[in-house]
Amino acid sequence: SRLLLPVAPLLTDIPAPHLTGFSLFPSAICGRRPLASSHSSNMRIVGGIDTLPGTWPWIVSIQIPTMTGFRHTCGGSLISPRWVITAAHCFLNKRYLEHWKLVFGAAQLSRPGPDVQERTIKNLVEHQQYISSTYFNDVALMELSHPINCSDYIQPACLPDMDVEISSLTHCYVSGWGVTDVSKPKVTSDILQEAKVNLIPITRCNSTGWYNSKIHYNNLCAGHEEGGIDTCQGDSGGPLMCREHRSERFWLVGVTSWGAGCARAMRPGIYSSMQHFLKWVKDVTKENFFKAPPFKRWESYLSGPSIPLKWKGGIAINGGLLKFQPRKR
Repeated sequence: SRLLLPVAPLLTDIPAPHLTGFSLFPSAICGRRPLASSHSSNMRIVGGIDTLPGTWPWIVSIQIPTMTGFRHTCGGSLISPRWVITAAHCFLNKRYLEHWKLVFGAAQLSRPGPDVQERTIKNLVEHQQYISSTYFNDVALMELSHPINCSDYIQPACLPDMDVEISSLTHCYVSGWGVTDVSKPKVTSDILQEAKVNLIPITRCNSTGWYNSKIHYNNLCAGHEEGGIDTCQGDSGGPLMCREHRSERFWLVGVTSWGAGCARAMRPGIYSSMQHFLKWVKDVTKENFFKAPPFKRWESYLSGPSIPLKWKGGIAINGGLLKFQPRKR
């Protein structure tokens, strides 16, 4: 049997008040991957696989200037035309911050391609209660030098509110340009890596033999109990992304924060939970938000000029819509 969905209304069929509070990226919507369906999986992150351009279109490479050019140091996620979210610990050294570079739409950093866009940092806002010694509130927002233009290669991530049941999002992935071989901790990947991970209950991750109560209430724990697959140095600030099995929309549920080593048994990656930081994001960005109804009640569809726009429970910002290099714990 097939589930019959309501006929998608045209944007012009929706009364103006329904559009109040959000404006759309041109031909874009959060959490969608226009090019991913055309990619065949052939899957580093430790234990991951290479990706192709557009696989994770919201991921950002944060790069610092060096004597010979630029070097990738952390990841981030595009959440609106003007803002990127990342980890606060990526900015332990803020020297020459005005010269740092943000790279969007890339898969291979040494050969970025014509679809890549670059920006600098206009403004950095670290969480006001960030504690570096314990990675508490390990999130930061970067305002871009000028707004990003979305394309098939560059799309915004979706931010989940408390209506989204994170435990029901059964397909989770991490991605980044970090270390892929723990025997070479200073060598990061030139090609964006991805890996499938499992969400692990905080109570289990905080138990004896695991992290022994070091994980905060506003963290998520994800990886594999037996180890072997994990984020690592250079993946900090990047996304933990999950979707529900009936949907193709991914939620940015976490920001890569810390871990004990990389890919070790009973030492999965620890992430800042975006649900807990959504109000802070709203307060800092002052962006307009669109509130969609929870998935379990119904799904709404808007058809735009070129693509169907599908929302389910949560918050999306709409333009108006390491694990850091030294990761030790």
